[in-house]
Amino acid sequence: MTIDKSQRVGIGTTSPATKLEVNATTPTIRLEDENSGNKRLELSIDANAVAKFSANQSASVLAFETTSSERMRIDSSGQAIFKNSNYVSFNNNGYIRTDSTGYLRLQMGSNGTMFTDASNNEVARIDSSGNVGIGTSSPAYNIHGSGI
Repeated sequence: MTIDKSQRVGIGTTSPATKLEVNATTPTIRLEDENSGNKRLELSIDANAVAKFSANQSASVLAFETTSSERMRIDSSGQAIFKNSNYVSFNNNGYIRTDSTGYLRLQMGSNGTMFTDASNNEVARIDSSGNVGIGTSSPAYNIHGSGI
């Protein structure tokens, strides 16, 4: 372990570039409750250069908070649960939301909305004019079907 004159700490390196640098084959930083080995959080990079943020505790839940309020959690099954929010945005290109009447709404991006099958083949589209195409990527009518 190294602490340089700028008070940067290096573990596995003698010349840390940041306040804390861990250099190893599979570097991992672990926060663990001293009273219980089943409450820990890990930040690591695996051999394939995949960055991992892992909740390795008995509850198997990873929660994200802002201003001391939980906003999202990922449970042990991998389900993402958004708290206190009625929408999920996708890079400002559209979003899925619920409204006060209980409807699920899909707001499309500027080019419309495309639906694909399990092989990622387009099967339907709602264009920016509101035309619905089934089996066509360029619907010319309110409902335009091809091959049906």
